[in-house]
Amino acid sequence: SKLGVSNQDFARGSQVAIKAMAQTGVQAAATQREIAALGMDIGVAPSKMASDFANAGPKLAKFGSDGVQAFKDLAVAAKVTGIAVDRLLSITEKFDTFEGAARQAGKLNAALGGNFVNAMDLMMATDPVERFNMIRDAILDTGLTFDTMSYYQKQFYTNSLGLSDVGDLALMLQGNTELLADAGDQSAASYVEQAKRAQNLMT
Repeated sequence: SKLGVSNQDFARGSQVAIKAMAQTGVQAAATQREIAALGMDIGVAPSKMASDFANAGPKLAKFGSDGVQAFKDLAVAAKVTGIAVDRLLSITEKFDTFEGAARQAGKLNAALGGNFVNAMDLMMATDPVERFNMIRDAILDTGLTFDTMSYYQKQFYTNSLGLSDVGDLALMLQGNTELLADAGDQSAASYVEQAKRAQNLMT
């Protein structure tokens, strides 16, 4: 298509907008243009934005007409942190039920060593980016940074947040813009360097 988006992703994204977000065909096409434009603004290929939107569709459906804005916020958060949109959604959707929110808040508070996050607040914040920021801020407010955490603290936070690896924790706390690959006990700077090398190889 003219946006540099595959016809398949355009069709899937349009179907999401029409069926799950109550848009007309014309509105759905406008949504695709808005998503492509946002991609260009934040330095993410429109094809990647369209693919992410189409893939996130089933999880975005629960936001109804707010789904497009939720996706845009997630796309920006993904660019800032380097954590992919689908991974951001899977981190934050653990708080969708009271049981899930209580379990995750309990794990996080145990890691933080006090009652720093409230399960009810996290459950009531339905916006995934707002939730993500509440979790992130709770850690940063303790004065901890990725580089000051011990090996075991990094593992503990990674597990208590349900992150896929320690690299995600580095991204979450640093707000870096590249995706990081391997876990381990490296400094945040070495994760960033590794991400830049990977990014260069891919482009």
